[in-house]
Amino acid sequence: MSNGDSVQYAGIGSRQTPADIIALMERVAAHLAAEGYTLYSGGADGADTAFENGCKSNNGNMVIFLPAVGWNRRPRKEPYVVPDWPPAMEIASKMHPGWMYLGDFVQKLHSRNVHQVLGPDLQSPVEFVVCWTPDGAITKSETTKKTGGTGQAIRIASEYNVPVYNLARPEHKQIVEGWLNEQNTMKTFKLSPSDFAFLWKECKRCYWLKYSQSVPRPFTPMAKIFNTIDGGMQSFFQGKTLSEIDPGLPNIKIIGKNMTCTSEAIQFEDLGAQVFVHGKTDGIAEDLDSKGYVIVDYKTSMPKPEHLLIYAAQLHSYAFAFSKAAENAISFSPVTRLGLLVYEPQVFNVDGVEAQLNGKITWTELEMDKKWFRQMLHDVAELLMQTGPPESNPDCPFCKYSESVKNWQNALVAQ
Repeated sequence: MSNGDSVQYAGIGSRQTPADIIALMERVAAHLAAEGYTLYSGGADGADTAFENGCKSNNGNMVIFLPAVGWNRRPRKEPYVVPDWPPAMEIASKMHPGWMYLGDFVQKLHSRNVHQVLGPDLQSPVEFVVCWTPDGAITKSETTKKTGGTGQAIRIASEYNVPVYNLARPEHKQIVEGWLNEQNTMKTFKLSPSDFAFLWKECKRCYWLKYSQSVPRPFTPMAKIFNTIDGGMQSFFQGKTLSEIDPGLPNIKIIGKNMTCTSEAIQFEDLGAQVFVHGKTDGIAEDLDSKGYVIVDYKTSMPKPEHLLIYAAQLHSYAFAFSKAAENAISFSPVTRLGLLVYEPQVFNVDGVEAQLNGKITWTELEMDKKWFRQMLHDVAELLMQTGPPESNPDCPFCKYSESVKNWQNALVAQ
């Protein structure tokens, strides 16, 4: 193989690719990304997604050609692109035996295969194609209905003398496995502390989609009043000792606000994965009694016992990121305490045109449990290493909507 400088390959295949081949595709894509290869693929479930995941795990370059903007829950931005259809369709129409019987959307599905093999300009063929189809086809003459939609890409590759490695063939599987040179490329996941509070608990499928597939939920803006209160609390308490404000508050001094933190990576050899935490904490404080550091998170709410469970992982992740900081990241160690500084609005007052929302400040201490937090990170990594999505929460409105759209799109493809 070449060293991969400015070289492209197509990673594609059936939606029904077997699980062991999916795992191999992810490893191969991660390896090729490390070698500098650029992936061309099509964003479909199964093989396409496996190559995409493997490439992303090593921060590789890729171009994913889609039949429509946002298709199959893909982001509406690069590297996800919708081609200029007429040139691709001209080539595709000559390669598909039943072109005239296909609907407009299905023609676009097959036309994106042209770009997967010939590149964005249709004049830069990839170095090779790696795929899986049930029949192991690698040439135009071998493709049949059993080959599925991948057959279009195989026919194009055959026409342009592009080598095809079909992992359904044992000899091709052996060749591709040889590329790995026994290397077990470890997948890396960057995790946001704030998602531990709600997304992780609300729906494992949505969490997997965000961190394994880079498909986040649609952005939901927070009401301005909460941002205003949070910013106001950060500014007010900065540099202050809480026990001097009220004896009922802990004897800690706020020494930092709105601070970015990045942890070192934790490796889980049994999973072939490593994770690190990157986020921004509301406040960091010094414990004036023990001289350790305290993670402080500001909340606007009514103090409730369940807050201890909701925010435990989020605050533990901040503690981990500061005490086990990555190289050149901000470090505070040891972190010995975690707590929520909770503002509960109670009374709304108006004086002329001026209005005030008065309430009470309370402190809620969270117990530190490093062993529990490490196990939780292992559970997260194990979920993200799954080759397919986990079951959704039946009450998740995002999953319900996504499934409805997917069913509609599949119905179009079946036409």
